[in-house]
Amino acid sequence: MKLEHELIKKTVALPFNVFTFRARDLSRLIPQHWHQSTELINCQSGQLDVWIEGKHYRMSKGDLLIINPNTVHSTQSPIANHVLVVQLPLTFLQELTENQFNLNFRFNVNTVKDHRDDFTVVRNSLIRLADIYENKCHEWPLVDKVEEEALILTVISNILSLNAVYTFTKSNSHHSSSLQLMNQVTHFINNHVSEQLSLHRVAQEFNYSDSYFSRIFKQNFNMNFHDFVTSIRLNDAVSKLVNSDQSVDSIAQSSGFITYRNFYNAFCRVYQVSPNEYRKNSRQYFSI
Repeated sequence: MKLEHELIKKTVALPFNVFTFRARDLSRLIPQHWHQSTELINCQSGQLDVWIEGKHYRMSKGDLLIINPNTVHSTQSPIANHVLVVQLPLTFLQELTENQFNLNFRFNVNTVKDHRDDFTVVRNSLIRLADIYENKCHEWPLVDKVEEEALILTVISNILSLNAVYTFTKSNSHHSSSLQLMNQVTHFINNHVSEQLSLHRVAQEFNYSDSYFSRIFKQNFNMNFHDFVTSIRLNDAVSKLVNSDQSVDSIAQSSGFITYRNFYNAFCRVYQVSPNEYRKNSRQYFSI
């Protein structure tokens, strides 16, 4: 099955993305993909099948599940459903937790597996969040924007207060150090996305041999270095397509693609539309 990178686009004026969906095509499988954001899924009615790194979980009404950064997952709706998804960018969570998230801890929320019944405040907050999202009008009131952000903070604070996290201790310090290294690598690539980045250059930056760096990179990200860099460049390019008036050629170059053709092919492979069409569609969306 093809592995895809998913861009997480922020909700307008808010540092996270919220959306709901109701399944229409029950045969549609959202293919394996990953992103640097944390994804909170709440099944509000019906069922949703979720595969996380090959393990299958069937969500039912009320179930909560959090997918941590850089975790390969896919979804499919076995029956009609109503699902809320909240996508929290890595930078947002790190700033909120004083850089502890993804270094000292990750979320551990999966009510399909753990059957926890102490998430009442979280569930009620998410029900209200879905209601706000689905009743947005042409002019979205400031009070709703403020309430939406407050609800997100309530959800996160309750998850932390319930200790629904996986903490990195001495017994798993190797995993913690690997995450720290990969965070540093990701930060370096993001900061040099417009430059020509080879595995050799990045391995040298972190004082590793090419072969060793390639091996630990794939172990941590479940993909090779080239695919990861391409996904980071696509993420950068899409942000510019949506938020700037740069020409598509200029965006391709500033996002580190050697030629426009390389950019076009990579973009169409992931998003199934051309860069120009994606820009047109996104602007129609934000003008609604």
